[in-house]
Order: sequence, then structure tokens, then C-alpha cells
Amino acid sequence: MIFNYNQNNEVVALLGAGSMGTAIVERIAANRTILLGDISEKALAAASEKLRFSGYAVETMKVDASDKDSIEAVPNSGYAYVLAKRANQLRVRKAAIDWGKRGARINTISPGIVVTPLAYDEFNAAGEGYQKMIEASPVQCVGNPAEIASAAEFLLSDKASFITGTDLLVDGGMIAAIKTGKYNVQLS
Repeated sequence: MIFNYNQNNEVVALLGAGSMGTAIVERIAANRTILLGDISEKALAAASEKLRFSGYAVETMKVDASDKDSIEAVPNSGYAYVLAKRANQLRVRKAAIDWGKRGARINTISPGIVVTPLAYDEFNAAGEGYQKMIEASPVQCVGNPAEIASAAEFLLSDKASFITGTDLLVDGGMIAAIKTGKYNVQLS
């Protein structure tokens, strides 16, 4: 059961208890209940504890975002399912049309190389490849979760009320480097 503690019964759903999502939720979830879902119970416990100690109302549920049945088992599952699909850039425009009829705006964020615990694992496995990507990007550095959270905070605010159906690149210019030939993607 989800505990709703404000008059509007607003819920912010976060699938994936990683640092980027948590940073975003910390900026937008004041006076809302956070529904936190992740496949890792350890990650859920750590993120939930951090958020609760910061004064947020949090409900958790083990969820595998890659499994449709797991997503549909989430209370308020229609909303959670849409959140999972938002990451699909190919469908964001259609989703913006469909959900716009209900008063929702749908946008995606495509982050570049962002320092997270998962990124450290990837750096250890393919550090040289990542270093070449970083050097080829216009900003020549990695991002951090707070930078992604700033972009999300803007997209979720009234300041972005006329933005829907778009994917915001927050990648330090990596896609620009690829499209202009400064960096060549090697497919294996």
C-alpha cells in the first residue's frame, strides 16, 4: 500500500534506486510520497534510508524494470509503467501525444558518462574506451548525478510547461562528437 500524506495524494515513482534518480527525487518530491522500486533489495534499503533520514515519505517495492509483469505488479502501475517507458526515446513523442490528453508532459533525458557506482564497474572493465570517449567530448569530463538532477528538475518544473515529447541530451556533447565524426563508435 502506498502512503499518501498530502492533500493531492501525489506520488513520485522512481524505478531504479541509483544515485541519478535519487538526486532527481530529492529535488522534486517535497510533500509527496516516493514510490521507490528496484531489483536490488540492498539498493532499495540504502536509498530508502537516505531519503527517509532527509524527511521524505518513502514506500519501497522490489521491481525488475525489464519485466513487464513486475512493473504491472506495482501499485499505481499505469504510472510506473509509463515511467519505465519514458526511457525509450523512440516512443517519447507518441507518449507525449497520448498522455498530453490527460494533462501530462512526457520527456526523456539521455545522460552521457555520469559517475555512479555502476559507472565505476564499467570504468574498471573498459576504462581505456571510456577515457577516449571523455577526451572526444566537448566538455572533456564526466558528469555527476546532480547535473542530471538539475536537468530533470527543470523539465519537471513549471518553467518547462511548454516542453513535451523531447529527449534532452545531458551528455557533455558526446552525441555531437559522434555525429561530427570526432568520435567513432566501434560496434563489435
